[in-house]
Formats: sequence, structure tokens, C-alpha cells
Amino acid sequence: MNRSVVRSEWLVGVLVTLAVACGGSSKASTPDSEASSPPAKPDAASSRNAVASTDPAPKSAHAPAPKAPAPKAAAAGKPPASAPAQVAPPAAPSKAPLISIIDLRDRRDLWPTKVKLTKKVGYSPTEVYNPGLELDLVEIAAGQVHLDTGNGLIEVPAASTDILERASNLMASLSPEQLAVTAKTLPSHPELWPLELTVVRPLSFANGASVPAGRTVILRAFEGEQVNVYDRTLKTYFPAAINETDIVARARERVKLDAKDRTPFFVRSLAAALESSGGAPAVEKSDYVLVYEARLGCGRCAQFLPELTKFYERMKPDHPGFEAVFVSNDFTADDAKKLEEREKLPGQAVAYDRRLEAADLGTKTQNGDLLPLVYVYDRSGKLVTRNAANGGKPSASDVLATLEKKLGEKK
Repeated sequence: MNRSVVRSEWLVGVLVTLAVACGGSSKASTPDSEASSPPAKPDAASSRNAVASTDPAPKSAHAPAPKAPAPKAAAAGKPPASAPAQVAPPAAPSKAPLISIIDLRDRRDLWPTKVKLTKKVGYSPTEVYNPGLELDLVEIAAGQVHLDTGNGLIEVPAASTDILERASNLMASLSPEQLAVTAKTLPSHPELWPLELTVVRPLSFANGASVPAGRTVILRAFEGEQVNVYDRTLKTYFPAAINETDIVARARERVKLDAKDRTPFFVRSLAAALESSGGAPAVEKSDYVLVYEARLGCGRCAQFLPELTKFYERMKPDHPGFEAVFVSNDFTADDAKKLEEREKLPGQAVAYDRRLEAADLGTKTQNGDLLPLVYVYDRSGKLVTRNAANGGKPSASDVLATLEKKLGEKK
């Protein structure tokens, strides 16, 4: 995220103190300088790029975006010279927090989106933030929190906010199984992945594009400690930090489902991208999914598709735990529809405008290999077999033979 450069409030505070001591004005007239505190660790947005594209296989740009500036640190010691002295009210009894700020730093799944100031913090005679103000949480560093004021970042002692209270309240509301769902454990539990996410913090990109908080995006895959999502407004996909979305909260809701109802993400995502929702049950219940990619006017595709149709008609009646799914490699939706009608394609078809949403198939299949591309996945999304990229062995026909053997083993 591009944020405006902030000035050194420590230097301003020193000049204000000297001015007051010498009988001068309490207003500092020295020009602003850069913040003296160490640079904040860039979040995912500071290196994020996006490419708005409708190409079947868009390539994400990777030029680094400007790093976020260091947050300004609150003036140490007394309040700013122009601010009246504060008398601390009697401390109200409160419950001990369930987590320390040091432990919370490594538990992004427990970070609140916003925190509230519980004490006044000041950076200059004219810049004071009062208790009760809610600000976006950006980072936790040691005992400090970095907050976004809308005009830049500020660094505030965690003890001057309600961050631990909010994190503790969340922890107390979760069951042990829900609490075990973290940013580190979730990537290995696709049965808990939601299909859609909500962006909880505004995202900015190096090419000038932006995604506002509150927008719904489609989950495609995990990429390390980030999620890869598709935005229907921008018509492209991009990575986002886990805590920039509500994925953990949504996954914790799926924990409430019985284990038998936690359908793997791969088949749920594929079913959600189909042209017709009527085919979704067949895909979601499949043990094996044959994904084939073809294009109108492709001679090799025209030779293979009749063979695939005969295979499907022969195998499907006795093997309901198998489904075929077509993913278009055409340049237009009209061409894709013509191919479907001309060849009477078997099984289900991914909607043309959702090819880049379906369980990351847009990057798994549309990679410039010779068509047709034929893949067999199990219901968890693990690749069982595929045809050779250069048209050699195994061929598309060999893939069908392997699938037939797998289906025979299942009976």
C-alpha cells in the first residue's frame, strides 16, 4: 500500500520543549523531516501488483511497489506542550488478557481489523489522538502497533489500545477446534477453505488499481502465507495477505459442519464455476474429475473429442463417481459455445467468464501446451495423470485408459 511519508515527531517534540523553556512560542517552525523510527515491515500490499486483463492466461506483474514508510512514534514522556496535563482516572478492574502482545504478533488470525485508543497519544501540539478513536490495524512490532489514520501510519504502544481485549474476546468466543484454525494451519485443510472472501482492508497496486474494503473476491488457491484471489471487477487475480481478508473467520464457520459435510475445496470450486448449477452435484460427489481443454478450429481437438464422448457414454452409467469438465481455450465466449454445440461435448462446462476462478485451473492448464489438454484429478484436487505437454506419451488416449483403470479399482 502506498502511504504518504511522515515527518519526525521526535524532533518536533524536542523543538517545542526548547521553545517553551526559552519563553518562546509553543509552535515549532522547523521544516518537517523523515521519521526517525525503524522502517515498518512491509505488508503484502507494499509489494503487490495486479494486471487488469481478460486474457485466458493473464500473467501477474512483479515489479515491486514503493515500500510503506515508517510510522511516526508517539512523543515520549509528557504530553505535547500545548496539551493540558492529563490526570489518569482510577483504573477499572479488568480481566487479564488471554494472550500477550508478543504472542499476538505471530497470530495474525487473531488480529482485529481495527483497534480503539484507550489513552491519548500525541505527536505535536496540533496532532493529538484522543481515547475512543478507532483506527485500522496494520502491523504489530514488539510492544507497538502500527495504525492507519488515513493520512499515514502512526506507532502507538499496544498498552494504549484495546488490541489485547479484542483479541481475547475473539479467543473466548471460539471452540478449541476453531481456535486451532490459524493462518499457518489453514493451507493444509482445503476442506475448510471458503469459496468467497471479503477484503477487510483497502488494497492498492503498483499499476494504480485498487480494491476497496468490503469487496467480495473468489478464492483460487493458497500461495505460501498468502491467498490468490480473483476479482470480477478488475477481471484479474492477485495475491493478498491472509489478514487482509476474512478467510480465517469463514473457515472457522466451516468447522461447525460435520466432518462428512466438509466437501473438498477443489470440487466445490469447480462446481461453483459451471455454466449450469444443475451439474454441480455430479462434480461435488465425484471421486475423479477429468478436465479437458480444447478450442474451436483445433485439428487435434477435433480428433480427440469424439473419442472422449464415446468414453464418457460408456463409463458414466456404471461409474457415477466420475465426471468430465470442459474448460474453453477459445478467444471468445461465442467460439466456446459453438464448439460445445458442434461437438456435443460430454459432461459439464466451466462458464467462459469463470475459467480463472475455478480452483486455479486457469494457471494449471492454460499454459501454452499443445491442445487438447487432458487432466485427471481426484476429489481433493491432486493431479492423477495428464497427457504430455508436447504431444508425446502419455497421449490423451492414454489418460482415458488410466482413468478407466482407476474407475475399475473403485468398483
